[in-house]
Amino acid sequence: MKKLWIPLAVVLTWSGVACTSDSGKPETDADTYQVDSTTGDADGTVGDTILDTGGDTGVLVDTGPLTECDKPANAARRQALLDAQPSIEGRSKDTITQAITWSSLADDATTTCSVSLDFKDSNDNGALDDYEDWTLTPAERATDLLARMTPAEKMGLMVHPTTTDAPSSSDQAVSAGLQSLITSQNARFGLNTAVAGQVTARATWANNIQELCEGTALGVPFVLSMEPAHSEGNGREKSAGFSKWPHELGLAATGDPAKVEGFGQVVSQELRAIGVRMALSVPADLATDPRWYPSQFTFGEDSGAVADMVAAYLKGLQGEALGQESVAAVVSHFPGGGASTGGWDGRLAKGKHLSYTGTNIDAHMAAFAKAFDGGVAGVMPAYGVPETGSWTGLGGTLDGTSIDQVGASFNSAIITDALRDHFQFDGLVLAPWGVLDDAGGAALGAPWGVESMTKAQRLAAAVNAGVDQFGGLDTTAPIADAKTASLITDAEIDRAAGHALSLMFALGLFEDPYIDAAQAPALVNTDTSYRAGLDAMNRSMVLLLNKNKPSGWLDGDGDGTQLGDKGNAGNGTLKVLPAPPGEPYVHAGCSYFIMGSFDLDYIRSVSTGYGELTNDATEIAGVAVTTAAERIANSNYVFIRIDAPYSADPDSGALHYSKASLEYATNDNADQLDDLAFARNAIDGLATSQTQIIVIVDGGRPSVVSEIMSYNPSGLFYAWSVTDKIVLDVAFGIVDGVGKLPVGLPASDVAAAAQSEDVAGDGQHATFVAGFGLTTSAF
Repeated sequence: MKKLWIPLAVVLTWSGVACTSDSGKPETDADTYQVDSTTGDADGTVGDTILDTGGDTGVLVDTGPLTECDKPANAARRQALLDAQPSIEGRSKDTITQAITWSSLADDATTTCSVSLDFKDSNDNGALDDYEDWTLTPAERATDLLARMTPAEKMGLMVHPTTTDAPSSSDQAVSAGLQSLITSQNARFGLNTAVAGQVTARATWANNIQELCEGTALGVPFVLSMEPAHSEGNGREKSAGFSKWPHELGLAATGDPAKVEGFGQVVSQELRAIGVRMALSVPADLATDPRWYPSQFTFGEDSGAVADMVAAYLKGLQGEALGQESVAAVVSHFPGGGASTGGWDGRLAKGKHLSYTGTNIDAHMAAFAKAFDGGVAGVMPAYGVPETGSWTGLGGTLDGTSIDQVGASFNSAIITDALRDHFQFDGLVLAPWGVLDDAGGAALGAPWGVESMTKAQRLAAAVNAGVDQFGGLDTTAPIADAKTASLITDAEIDRAAGHALSLMFALGLFEDPYIDAAQAPALVNTDTSYRAGLDAMNRSMVLLLNKNKPSGWLDGDGDGTQLGDKGNAGNGTLKVLPAPPGEPYVHAGCSYFIMGSFDLDYIRSVSTGYGELTNDATEIAGVAVTTAAERIANSNYVFIRIDAPYSADPDSGALHYSKASLEYATNDNADQLDDLAFARNAIDGLATSQTQIIVIVDGGRPSVVSEIMSYNPSGLFYAWSVTDKIVLDVAFGIVDGVGKLPVGLPASDVAAAAQSEDVAGDGQHATFVAGFGLTTSAF
């Protein structure tokens, strides 16, 4: 029996011949269904149909032999092409309908079969050229388009400037500066920095960019990229209108790749809603040195776990393969930026080397492997220079005794030998912002190892090494200069431009680069994505300390071992946490005072959902209170939210990186501990006080906690970019507490300074290692 071709959700049987729906009810429509059967044949062929006459039986009708092009192999090919038909939208270019032909895949290869499909006439010549033919591969289309482009147009695909437009409800026009980049420099990629405007305005602006590009001779579209914009704090700004999620270390703390894949799907939908089709800074870096400021924006220290998280995020962003519903991911920073010397970031002169004293470079590169296997669209190299040493990588492909002392973007051993040849990566290599700029002359100037070269020479060195495109470059002049000086070849320009074009074709941008701007608000921060973000933040909270509660304290209606009693602190575990919420908005299970960086006005607005807030109390449990100290000492809990240790490193300028120290005493925000001291003194000053101190550290980098412990807290949470609501929901047992540390906490500044930058797990606290985290159960 061959394949039965029927509409979806309809099942036909014929031993009578019955025609019924999947619900078991008789069919009521009169349709013809083609089957291949010898039943009832008059001529011995298999070209039969069942005619549904509207009742519950059908009539088997012999229609003679199938034509060559209607045989299953060709019918499948035709249907596959029809199913693959992308949406086509042109605002200045026409849609053309063209018959696509192929030699029969069935019995007679001399027969030509065809199907009519729609295409965009991007160059207005009225014919279907190969680069307009979406049935061809992206590489085939790129090859055809490259042959039609001028050298200047190709060079324009090698720049990736930062756009400064700020679309608003009153102005969505493409600025004169951006228009010049598009028309004069032929730029077709750009970093979108507009995070504050309304999503409808930003989507309209993106459409206006695409309309401008479509109107050019070849109709090459524009790729808008964006840095992470779904969490906030420590130098990152959340995009207006987007859903809220934790930093990457927080996502890693959930321990759930499926959650990270879901995050990627949300990011993809929300970026596409405003016309952004490339996500930068998908982090495969390892947080092997706690001093490294960007460690908070990684998925942790373990190579295997990070590889799994990156693969999940990639799948969420791109799907199974790049297409019109994808956002292209750029993974960073190969071969891994977390091994920067002294924990200083590679954008700073003092952090310009990648140190492999622990001979652990292979672990850093292994974190990228699943991204390569998953078809990641782009790779961004690290800033640093792999420091000379007695280390090897990839079985000798990289040799620390002889490797060129230049940054990764200029290093052929890193880009060509390791990335291109060993890992077989054939996508876009995007050099990071600033590698072509002079050190000290720009906020991101990091031309490590090529400082004495001109910009054109630096660019040539990177192109020779295998780089395709340059972040922050807003002019093609250095490319033209390098070509004129014979520092780069036409073939290298074609390679670079070809990778950029292939990405565009894979994303379907030539067919339809536009979005429905009016629908943008309905696609961002949906109820589903909002709740998914809340769940991720809930699960990202890591409980490091949960002491036994005092005997007879907040036992509810039992001895403290009973479960589900919302007046029983610890929910049956005899621990201090979770705090008993009572019946939210009905009666409190406990009293609590808040301090630190909590938003007190917000807490006041929701306080009765958790307990009795005592910050404004005049009486607590029948005791009159007038001062903060009295309120603290007479409350059951004091919750104190503080930032991790931080001092601005003056060498980092506008980047606002931190100094190396991970202890409060040597940082500018040592006063974060003042609230702990005040609370401890208030509690110790009242002999009968049983107030429990609960500290929440807004993590940032993994930091030393010994100073916090000196104030004898009963509970300690670590979190990365979560809201006050999340803190209270976990602390009060509204939800389970399940987070685990994705990176160990350093034992001390001395230990952090003594550890190897490239090795995970050394110099850490004896207890607070990767994978540690106490759990609490919701009431």
